[in-house]
Amino acid sequence: MKNIIILSQNEFEKIISKRKAKVLLIILSIIVAGAGILFFYGENMLNLTIMNGSRFPIWILGLMMGFILPLFTTMITVDSISGEYENGTMSNLYALPVSRQSIYLSKLLGCLYYVVLMLGTTISISLLIALITGGFGVFASIGAIILTYIKAIIAMGLVIAAVSFIGLWFKSSSMTLVISILLYIGMNTMSIFLGNIGSLLPTTIIRLYDKMLLPNYGLLLVYMVSYYVILTIGGVLKFQEKEV
Repeated sequence: MKNIIILSQNEFEKIISKRKAKVLLIILSIIVAGAGILFFYGENMLNLTIMNGSRFPIWILGLMMGFILPLFTTMITVDSISGEYENGTMSNLYALPVSRQSIYLSKLLGCLYYVVLMLGTTISISLLIALITGGFGVFASIGAIILTYIKAIIAMGLVIAAVSFIGLWFKSSSMTLVISILLYIGMNTMSIFLGNIGSLLPTTIIRLYDKMLLPNYGLLLVYMVSYYVILTIGGVLKFQEKEV
């Protein structure tokens, strides 16, 4: 376990040192801040009552979870798995005196740390905007806001597990990215037409992240844990036999 923690920290440092990770974080900040400025302008300049200011952190998270956060998470994960195979740097990790299982799990955790960073940035900016527009009333619901963001982190973890597994079957990071995006869009589209069966798709479970732990959505957590187990174990097994 100690090896996994150390390797995951190294993986996270490797991720944030890359230009792509920094650019994605800047773009994310601009989107959240831009939405906040438009919200502030509508509320104070145009006298439009769009929603209670304290709801902004939840609203912007729901908006970002629709496609932007899954996309950014996919891009970072593809770089971490497929990118290293493509660049030939994965062999350096294979040479370490640790199991391949530890290497793979540390990569998943490293990507998850970046997701926490993205959502930490989102909640920080959105809380500031909510404070400016709605006053200190936003702190009355801070517990619910934090819980919703934690649920989003768990949902993005499923994206990481899925994309990592997909990436082990392709040598090209570009191909992995395209396939992952097409699968995400395709499953989202299929869920509209498949009724109850569509509710079992991982994209549906990710989309309903905010319903997790609610009484009427008890099976949602069960499905999510099941996908986590299947994708993680499948990824570990494939990673152990994959050649550099």
